[in-house]
Amino acid sequence: MKISSWQLLILLFLSRIFIAITYFTLEDISPSVMMSTSAISVATDMVLVIPAIFLYKNYPDENVIISAFKVSKIFGIILTVLYFIFAVFMIFRTVRFFLYFFENAFSNLLPTLVVGVMLIAAAAYVAHLGIEAAARSSSIVFAVFILLLIAVVATTAEDFDITNYYVEHIDTNDVFGGIVSGLSRSSEIVVLVLVLPYLKTGITKSVYGFLLLKLLFVEMIILLCMLFLGGYMEAVQFPFFTVCSFAKAPFVDRLDAIFLVVWTLIGVIKLSLFTISLRPASVLLKPLQNSAVTNLVPFVLGGAPALYFAYKEQMIIPLLDNELTAAAIVLLGTVIPLVVLILRRFKREKN
Repeated sequence: MKISSWQLLILLFLSRIFIAITYFTLEDISPSVMMSTSAISVATDMVLVIPAIFLYKNYPDENVIISAFKVSKIFGIILTVLYFIFAVFMIFRTVRFFLYFFENAFSNLLPTLVVGVMLIAAAAYVAHLGIEAAARSSSIVFAVFILLLIAVVATTAEDFDITNYYVEHIDTNDVFGGIVSGLSRSSEIVVLVLVLPYLKTGITKSVYGFLLLKLLFVEMIILLCMLFLGGYMEAVQFPFFTVCSFAKAPFVDRLDAIFLVVWTLIGVIKLSLFTISLRPASVLLKPLQNSAVTNLVPFVLGGAPALYFAYKEQMIIPLLDNELTAAAIVLLGTVIPLVVLILRRFKREKN
């Protein structure tokens, strides 16, 4: 099963925009600084994805785990465990973020536990169908997301106030904090080094197209919230959702209900990617050859604790969700693929 470069681009974009349209950051910084550091963060991402690009160009039918097995079976097993743990953690984190939003924005709609189970079940089903089903679904969801964004802009534009836009000086701490915060939301860098065998051609177009599209939409959403909400933006938990709640369209009274549907679909695609990305390397280990293991076990291990956290007062954990996640993404998305490339080269020269 192979997907095109455009399908991969859209899959990565939707996975990233899932957090951007609700949580711009996990710490308290101004929207102006957010816009500046987002650009710096994307520039950093453009460097960090270079090992993934070289890995694909040298070994197009392998991902980082398969390449590690070509170096050493023990090395391959270690990486399998590490990436499996990362997938479980990201499922845990994604479900927790979703339930945090749902609990605060739609607390009286449905029981949080029911919503969480339904989300996990839908994501597991999409993952079971495979990368092609996820890619086809992502194209439809992407189109709906664009329509939602157009509708929000069109119905709120008359209330934009250009005086709400301002620029602040950023210092070294802002830059570093912005890079760390951006990296903590860039799990797609890790997903990329795992889904490489699914891609037909066009790795550079997929990766840098995704990063540029991400930058464009993140900046656009922040600017939209700034112009509409002004200083009120820093007082609300979910700025873009708040804008949607004020937006009124002819076909629906409020767009926040549409937002919930779109965001849920994006969340399903994001969650399914984590287990789909493990599948190319699963054939190398007998315990993982059963698709139920690679598909369902990560959802159980990651989803169950997330459902438990849904009933805790502190659902978002800044240190875990920011610094530690950023470090894990750099390690698994950049450092390890680079080490694998170097070891493959040494082994080839030795042979």
